[in-house]
Amino acid sequence: MTALEDNSTKHFQTEESGTDRSSSQTNGLMKIAISPFPENFLRYIEENISTSEVEVSQYIKQLLDFIVGCGCDTFMLTGTYKQADAILKVLHENGIPLNVFLSFSYLNDSPEHILQVLQHYGAIPYIDSEKVTYSDFQYADRIIGWQIMDQPTCSDWGQVYSEIASYDADGKYDNVAMNRLIMGYSLVSTLGTRLKNGAAVSDLAVIFNLAAIPDLADRTDPKMQDNVMIWTGASKTYREYVDVMDMMFKPKVWSYDFYPFTKSGDSSPIVVKSKEFFHYLSVFGNKVAQLNIQKSKDNPQENANPVTRFWAYGMVTEHSCRNIQTGELLWVQPAPTLGMLRYEAFNALAYGAKGFAYWRLGLSVTQSNGDETVYYNNAPIQCEITGNNSTPVFKLNPTWDNIRKVNEEIKELEQVFIGASVKKCLHYPTWISHNEPYEGVPCVPNPSPDIDDPFKHFGTESAGIVVSRLQKATTAGTQNYLLIVNKDYQNPQKISVTYIDVEQELIKYMAVDEPSVSYSQSVATLRLSLEAGGVMVFKWNVKNAIQPNKDNNDHIVVGIQETEYAIGGLS
Repeated sequence: MTALEDNSTKHFQTEESGTDRSSSQTNGLMKIAISPFPENFLRYIEENISTSEVEVSQYIKQLLDFIVGCGCDTFMLTGTYKQADAILKVLHENGIPLNVFLSFSYLNDSPEHILQVLQHYGAIPYIDSEKVTYSDFQYADRIIGWQIMDQPTCSDWGQVYSEIASYDADGKYDNVAMNRLIMGYSLVSTLGTRLKNGAAVSDLAVIFNLAAIPDLADRTDPKMQDNVMIWTGASKTYREYVDVMDMMFKPKVWSYDFYPFTKSGDSSPIVVKSKEFFHYLSVFGNKVAQLNIQKSKDNPQENANPVTRFWAYGMVTEHSCRNIQTGELLWVQPAPTLGMLRYEAFNALAYGAKGFAYWRLGLSVTQSNGDETVYYNNAPIQCEITGNNSTPVFKLNPTWDNIRKVNEEIKELEQVFIGASVKKCLHYPTWISHNEPYEGVPCVPNPSPDIDDPFKHFGTESAGIVVSRLQKATTAGTQNYLLIVNKDYQNPQKISVTYIDVEQELIKYMAVDEPSVSYSQSVATLRLSLEAGGVMVFKWNVKNAIQPNKDNNDHIVVGIQETEYAIGGLS
């Protein structure tokens, strides 16, 4: 094993190169800012851009620089045409290194608005008699995709496609068009197209951000069953729901948002809903692995870029919910600590995520729905409009620094995850403690390692670790990585790793002490205290090609168990 000096801070670069990081690609490891513009600043843009464009543009640039400063390379742009066009113009004219996904709340509220949005940004043509004209939107160079709708219900999807397909360009009912669009894939294909160099090309990604909903099969109360079916229809499990969505829409990018840290009141302890957290990671990790292995099997000579990928979300704005009538505090999702963000981000990467999204960077407004009101506080980026001249003054909260730190740590390991697939992802609790500090995840003995895995034993404390084995094909053979994530988001955890002393390298660790290595014949044991939510990464080489696992029926499997302790093993 190589020397350990400086590995805790160095920027790691692998020998692989050639990854396309242009603005039109989503094959890298993306760090996404969701809704980074505070709501009151969006209103300021809307009200002042026409009369004070230079001044407003200066404030827009200042906020865009905050997004870059915290390490994000992409952001989700919401708002109106006027707001979005002003922001995209500043982005374009200043060459700010950010990619943009468009997500308009009115994209799906009527056929007229759908057509207006798509035509304005060049996704579909204007049709005048026999002439077809695409709008050459002049600030489109950083637009890399669309989010159709955030957490749609079942009826939302069906309404969109029935309405947009109901009428042709002359305003007449078009049954043929409706039949083409009713399954949804045509709209996804359309949104993936834009005008580029005078021609329509399909190089935009379409994101489906799904709600994280319990399995229908687990709900016996009729009212709860009805609530689940609003989102997932008649799908009995969430895995089945994702399968159905894939058959209908075939998105290039999946995303979902679930935040495991919650409190029932201000003075209540934080509860970590780890069972649900790892369940959703398992669902999407397996789905993406299944699709990409199938692509590799069907097209062995094709480029190795994955056909689809998924993003996971981390919550970065504190928000709480109260009963309007009684004022009772129903729940709180607190502003995350550095350990919380690491927990969410690195566990997601361990399960195969290719992007991590921060929801939300800009402060939202109070929202009421029925008997409940949701309040937002301590967003990473906040704005005050002060003085007679209505001058925006921005404030960065401590969470902004936490985002910057986590993004720096992700970037150090970026080349580990780009182009790599997850072969196995397991949870290792302690042998001796039967405490369950994480809701729903019991302590079990260490699972057995693979026979070709040089790592033979992991020692932990009560919180335990997630251990993910990743692989990528290189010209020299198979590059292997072992990622270890500390599941304690509050405290360092003592970790020991026992391995056969063959050629491998510890390329990254987040330790609070100096690691030590002891040897016994051909076996080495590494010991260190891993930071809260922190990671360590090994790499080693095997001179053979990656082959997908198969069962006796030639059914492709990911090779990873379908439990709360692992992903894989398609059922």
